[in-house]
Amino acid sequence: MPATLELIPITQQVLDELNELVPTGVRAIPARDPVAHGVVRRDGGQLVTVTVRLAGSEPMLLERRALERMARLARIPTALLAELPDELIRKTLNVQLARRWSWFTHALVQGDRILDWLAPGWKDLELKPSDVATVCARALGDQPCLAGKPDGEWPNLTLLFTTENFWHVFTHSPREKDRHHFCLAVRVDLCGWTLPVVHAVGYRVVCSNGMMAPAGHPGSERKLFATERTAFLEKLHSASLAAVGYIRTVLIPRIEHTIEQKADLEQLIQHLPDRVAQLVRSAYRAEELGGSEYHVVNALTRAANYEDCPPQWRERLRSLAGELTVGRRCWRCFRPLG
Repeated sequence: MPATLELIPITQQVLDELNELVPTGVRAIPARDPVAHGVVRRDGGQLVTVTVRLAGSEPMLLERRALERMARLARIPTALLAELPDELIRKTLNVQLARRWSWFTHALVQGDRILDWLAPGWKDLELKPSDVATVCARALGDQPCLAGKPDGEWPNLTLLFTTENFWHVFTHSPREKDRHHFCLAVRVDLCGWTLPVVHAVGYRVVCSNGMMAPAGHPGSERKLFATERTAFLEKLHSASLAAVGYIRTVLIPRIEHTIEQKADLEQLIQHLPDRVAQLVRSAYRAEELGGSEYHVVNALTRAANYEDCPPQWRERLRSLAGELTVGRRCWRCFRPLG
């Protein structure tokens, strides 16, 4: 997630640019009877990838993502494959592919390379990034914007949606003109292996680091899967509408509540790794917010933006902050509630 918001009005040009995130020339082909054919190694013997035949086709090279997906679906760790001799790699993969053939319905192909595999039932949706942007942005009403460039790498993208006026000033905050800008964060796997998730997101914009506290609305847990395109997009739109309502009726009031409630930072962060806890202590001292829950939440999100925050903890700290704010985690130990 970006530290500051760049509002990009959603125009046809922007939608076209989103579609350009999909590699050019990609097409979906049936993936019947996948068979591991050859093994590709570097000069030093390090495993690079394998080639496969689909229903007797010419050998096709698996790109990294396609190889990793195949290995996961076949339940073979890629680290184990790398240690095996070529013939054993082929035999092991083919035994598992014969058992799990139903997972491989369509391959996404570019030339003679397989970029990834489509999840069963996903082919008929033909989902593009612009489809996601169009239906989610509609939930925000007039003049929707992207809040910055998409995050991630095709096919796994996170898009943030907002409007110029989707903000709230928390007048009871110790910080004058303490304004938060709110967004929808939509995570989607365009190959269909994970279901979309819609979150409510709040950025604290009065401070220079652009703090953020995401909070999942109840609809983010729902099954958004559908095999029919119109039904799928309608479900995604409904989840986006629910997130907008959640921001207005739950997230904003809960942020107000944290401003007035005291919290013990040390009792909470003792459950974090020492390195992360020290970053949160430093962030806590960076701004005086009265020793409140709001003070603690902002320390977590500020620490997530520090350069020396471990990458795997950035999103986790932001999520913990959001879940604490809306009452989904315990203020003493981070334990999930309800």
